Amino acid sequence: IPALQTKILAYVICGVMAAIGGIIFCSRIGFVTPMSGNGYEMKAIAACVLGGVSLLGGVGSVLGAAVGSVIMASISYLLVFMGFSSNYDNAITGVILIVIVVVDALLQHRSIVQNRHARLNARVSPKATSEVLAEQIADFGEEAMSPLGKKGGVR
Repeated sequence: IPALQTKILAYVICGVMAAIGGIIFCSRIGFVTPMSGNGYEMKAIAACVLGGVSLLGGVGSVLGAAVGSVIMASISYLLVFMGFSSNYDNAITGVILIVIVVVDALLQHRSIVQNRHARLNARVSPKATSEVLAEQIADFGEEAMSPLGKKGGVR
């Protein structure tokens, strides 16, 4: 895999998506200032984590992140519809993020414990070892398994 070309392509795609997002944001608000996007990073992270993306990386999907963003937007619109202040929106986003982080940490801890127990319980029993040895003796004969061989160690 060509690392440099992949990295450049990732930055190009990211730049194009940021431009599209900026155009959509500008069309919705009507104008844009350099400070217009402040505060959206927590909502974006919460939406991705809500969609199943791990904070440690390596796990997640675009579809899950999209579903998480739809859920977060629905919560924001529901709070506005109910007449709550935007401060409540930020507080609820923070609570959702904290709950998801705690649940993710508990699930990862549980997975680690289960893997540890599975490794400890995967030991070979003595009976199985003796059965394997008996099969080897039957396959090769007792003389082949003897430490001295057929002729008592003399060739």
